[in-house]
Amino acid sequence: MLTATLKTLLPAFVIRKFVCALFSALLFALALPAHATTTTDVPYIDAAGALAQTAPGVDVTVIDTDADITGLPTPGTLTTGWYVVTGSFTYAGGTITVSGDVNLILADNASLTVNGSASNAGINVSGANRLTVYAQSTGAAMGSLTATGGNYGAGIGGGNGGSGGAITIAGGTVNAAGGQTAAGGGGGRLAQGGSITIVGSANVTAIGGANGNSIVGGGAGIGSGGSGTATPFSAGAITINTAGTLAATGGASTNAVGSGAAIGEGGYHNVDGAEVLYLVTATAGPGGSIAPAGNVGYAPGSAPTVTIAPASGYAIASVTDNGADVTSLLAGNAYIVANIADNHTIEATFALTASPVATPVPALNETMLALLALMLAGMAGLRRKGRG
Repeated sequence: MLTATLKTLLPAFVIRKFVCALFSALLFALALPAHATTTTDVPYIDAAGALAQTAPGVDVTVIDTDADITGLPTPGTLTTGWYVVTGSFTYAGGTITVSGDVNLILADNASLTVNGSASNAGINVSGANRLTVYAQSTGAAMGSLTATGGNYGAGIGGGNGGSGGAITIAGGTVNAAGGQTAAGGGGGRLAQGGSITIVGSANVTAIGGANGNSIVGGGAGIGSGGSGTATPFSAGAITINTAGTLAATGGASTNAVGSGAAIGEGGYHNVDGAEVLYLVTATAGPGGSIAPAGNVGYAPGSAPTVTIAPASGYAIASVTDNGADVTSLLAGNAYIVANIADNHTIEATFALTASPVATPVPALNETMLALLALMLAGMAGLRRKGRG
């Protein structure tokens, strides 16, 4: 009917141009990637371990499938805002780039895997850009994020020659593995580490890239990429205080150029990268607590204090440091790791205190029994008299 109406009003060649333009526009629209959906009021656990929720009215972009990432306004790029991963999938588009200030919530049981393209990071967070990762719980259902750098790129951080940006992991199970000579989390090859904070109840595994017989040293697990000169790249500002687990491994050197630190500098010029933090991993058995618990990073030479507190009815049974009994070194309930120069695993156990001895009831002697008999007889007599 529309065509018939147009025929009465317009010449045939105009109609043909109009129909062709309309058809082209339709094909163009169909070729565009579908945009991800949004939601609001998404719960998450904040960096302090408290239950929180995205601000009212703030849109949260849902990432449930690969198409939700390719369908972003700039495909593969997370721009300033909030996102929630709800699906379990491997992104097929290579590197995911963070631009601006990005907050990423890992929904319970969700899983996102990213493999960096070419010489880029798995998740590129470089320069002034910022990524904060949250979870929705602290248990086995925590969502997970796995990022592996391309050749010379960090797992999460900078690509080849790119410094790491500001990375905060406040929750979730996060695995970051660097490409050749790059950090697991932090700087790419030949680049500094940036700012990395691991807090809350995050479970983190970070593996630096080996040097692969290169003249550049291995990358740090967390920190900077390897250097090819006599000067290492700065590890950046690193803070670790998580109640979860943390395992960091520097990239090995296969030709004595220098291995990367677990937490610190990448290797350089025949020298292993320096550690900038050592971990104190503290756990307590039933019957008490230890603080700070979990994994906390301390600068070399510092003297952190761990406090052991037995619950009511319990006492400290033993405290070990890297397997050695240090119970006799306690100052009250405190144990001090003096001049820390290595990682320490501190474990406290507790024992029930002795149960109080019950006070025995004294036995009745003959005199007391006689008095009791007289009292009972007197009471019986009074009852008979009362009935009479």
